[in-house]
Formats: sequence, C-alpha cells, structure tokens
Amino acid sequence: MLILIRLGWYTKIGRQVTAAWILGMSSWSSGPSGNALVSGLPFNAMTGSNFNMSPVIGYSSRFNTDNAPRGGFLESGASVVRLLRSNDTSSRNNVNTNVSCSSLGGDEYLYGQITYFTA
Repeated sequence: MLILIRLGWYTKIGRQVTAAWILGMSSWSSGPSGNALVSGLPFNAMTGSNFNMSPVIGYSSRFNTDNAPRGGFLESGASVVRLLRSNDTSSRNNVNTNVSCSSLGGDEYLYGQITYFTA
C-alpha cells in the first residue's frame, strides 16, 4: 500500500493522550491484505479490561459503500487502532466488522482522532 498523505499530531497531559491523523492513500496495482489499522500512536494504552478506547472517525472518503470505517477501537496495552465498519450498508447495524484491506482500491482518505490513557 502506498500512503500519499500521512500526518499525525498528539498532545499528552499527564497520562491522557489525544492523537489525531489524516491518511490519504494512492492507487496501487495489487492491493494489500488483512485488516485496516492505524498504527504509530505515540504511546501504548493502559493495560486492563477497562481501558479499551474508541476513535472518532471525522471524515472518510472514496471507500466502497460496505467497507467505509465507522468506528474502531484501541485495545488495552496497544498503540494500534483497529478500524471497524457496519455489517452492511445500513448505519443502524452493529459496527463490529473489521475494515478489509483487500477491499480498498486506493485513493481513500481518512481523518480520525482518539483520546486514551497511558501508564
């Protein structure tokens, strides 16, 4: 996968971290595989069952209808946001299915933000 735009910012006050990102992908001849992730958060999240956090997906563009990220989560102890989509095109359904990289065609854009706590 070729990333055309990759920008990120963060602010850390005490143990609280707020990170934001802009990703813009360019087209490719053969797509990637696996699940779509946002990696490179500046700190690992706290460890424990009460510390899973969800990002805000502020803008997504050019994703196919059934693969557009509508949410995600940062697992405890991790520094990677796993992107999730609805089970079908209705936004009323559960947002609990991984965004598939093999369904990406390139030229997608994604803006997001997450606030979490670190040790």
